[in-house]
Amino acid sequence: MVAGGGGGGKTSGGSSGGGGAGGLLFIPKDTIFPPGAKTIVVGNGGAIDTDGVDTSFISLTTAIGGGSGATAGSPGSDGGSRGGTSHHYPTTPGTGVSGQGNAGGNGGN
Repeated sequence: MVAGGGGGGKTSGGSSGGGGAGGLLFIPKDTIFPPGAKTIVVGNGGAIDTDGVDTSFISLTTAIGGGSGATAGSPGSDGGSRGGTSHHYPTTPGTGVSGQGNAGGNGGN
């Protein structure tokens, strides 16, 4: 199952970081039992400067929404995958959620 991706950062001086991908979780089919109707809440992608929304399914681990991208001088948000940094005044990106995503990228000068 996958969560919504993060939105890009607000433009500042013509650049901003891209949003991170939503967290991805593999759930083996034999984990979902017993048979019958189940409810899944699917997270949507984030708007500008907004994190993606989490996805949840019964009592299983939640897939975390992607982090939003950075505006100049600010880090991208944490998330399934962390948002990238801005080209102007880049900061150091953090890490994604373990087992679900990766660190955001650095913007270049």
